[in-house]
Amino acid sequence: MTFSKLLACFTATALLVACSDQQESSVEQVADEAKTATEIASMELVANDGGIPLSASSKTAMSQYKKVRKLADKGDFIQANQAARRLTEDNPDFVGGWIMLGNTSLSGEQFVKATKKAKQLSAKGTKGEQLWADINMTFVTNDAEEGLRLGKQLVDTYPDAPRAWLVYSGLLTGQNKHDEARASAAKVIKLAPDQAIGYNNLGFSYLYNSPKNFAKAEKNFKHAIKLEPGEDNYWVNVGDVHRAMGDLEVARSDYSGALELDASNAIAAVKRGHVNSILGNFDAARADYNMGIAAGQEGNQSTLANYRAFVNLHAGDHKAAVEELKGELERIDTLEMPADQKVAARNFLLTNLADICFNYDMLDEAASAVDQLVASLAESGTNSGDEDFIRQQNATATFWSGKLAARQGDYAAAEAQAEEFAWFLVDDDNPRRLERYHELLGLIALKQEDYEGAIEHYRQANLSTSPGAGDVKNIYMLARALQGVGQSDEANELLQEVANWNFNSVWFAMLRKEAAGTS
Repeated sequence: MTFSKLLACFTATALLVACSDQQESSVEQVADEAKTATEIASMELVANDGGIPLSASSKTAMSQYKKVRKLADKGDFIQANQAARRLTEDNPDFVGGWIMLGNTSLSGEQFVKATKKAKQLSAKGTKGEQLWADINMTFVTNDAEEGLRLGKQLVDTYPDAPRAWLVYSGLLTGQNKHDEARASAAKVIKLAPDQAIGYNNLGFSYLYNSPKNFAKAEKNFKHAIKLEPGEDNYWVNVGDVHRAMGDLEVARSDYSGALELDASNAIAAVKRGHVNSILGNFDAARADYNMGIAAGQEGNQSTLANYRAFVNLHAGDHKAAVEELKGELERIDTLEMPADQKVAARNFLLTNLADICFNYDMLDEAASAVDQLVASLAESGTNSGDEDFIRQQNATATFWSGKLAARQGDYAAAEAQAEEFAWFLVDDDNPRRLERYHELLGLIALKQEDYEGAIEHYRQANLSTSPGAGDVKNIYMLARALQGVGQSDEANELLQEVANWNFNSVWFAMLRKEAAGTS
């Protein structure tokens, strides 16, 4: 599991939390006062984030911090990132501000730079900030074991701090330790029962991670709504549950309800577009996507536009999807957004473009997309100035070059790329570091009809379907390999899972009908 996947796992959990009231004080006051997290949150003289002490030097700094936290916790990530940028500009020595900028980052490059700055300043911060900065650095170094150790130290140091347990829950989720992650989320609820903090986190766990429980996910999300009934993003979460359950009409209504609360909610509009795409309402889907793109800020418009291109895939016109993505690649350079975000948006477009071309044997187009992606990853790595990030960007580039070689039928070159990928990550202390290695070897075996070999490798690849962590592609490929050896029962179960996933992605858009047997 490489840096980009780790960061996605971390932020998907760690950012969906609520804030305590935070004021000024020192670490010594927190240590001297044996207070619970709720008492800490109410103390007017203590600067903290959900019980983790902060080193803010003024009420103004804490006011800015709380604004960022509130935006991030309810899911308004573009606005949160913008506010975090202002926070660090106005308070360049505030360790917690740089941690927050990292945790709301919109690109790997931004995360690395903010995290290294937090680490550089951490000696001036509180013990909590020092641990938090060290935890974030483990995403840069791909040292998941150290991250878990530090996360445990954080909750041991602040056992009554709900934020500490949220951070730890995110780390556990990133390593597929879902039972332990849910226990940590339950601890958050116990410590902060009057906040949406733990309910959202637990809801997402039951929605996306095995063993899934949609009833429990819905119950937790609706409890969050009871606590904050006017929060539109929480209705989006309920819509996601209904989409997962296959209640697409109900999900569409949930997203519409979120838009009634806030007509500028770009994510609600786009997710309603997902539902209409799956239902075959293609004109309505495009209208929803156009609405979401218009409501979105330039920082995420190109990302949202990817999904509008997927309407063509649902409609069976992959060439139109390719052309639309190419047009969006050209448009990125005209947008007013930070350079690191342009690179991140370009990478997302190029990976989707390459995968479409792979799936439909448009190999010349695929080669062009991969070449551009490799160059873009190198640019991102160089701009970060961090050797670990450069190494992981190189590993990702090697993985995509290997996928291209396998699709072209050059299996020797593809295997060499797989070994080079593994070499880049050989010293990383992360149990999931070789998932993409096995994915690539699984593809090589499958293309050569070595079904036993493909099964062996795909079972060691990433089979998660949680946002940012996985997709349905590997599940589909494993199913096809199982069919090749006559294991039809398990294969059919996996294909049914693919067909019913209902969370839009490039591979879901391409494989849904085939997996359902309706293509």
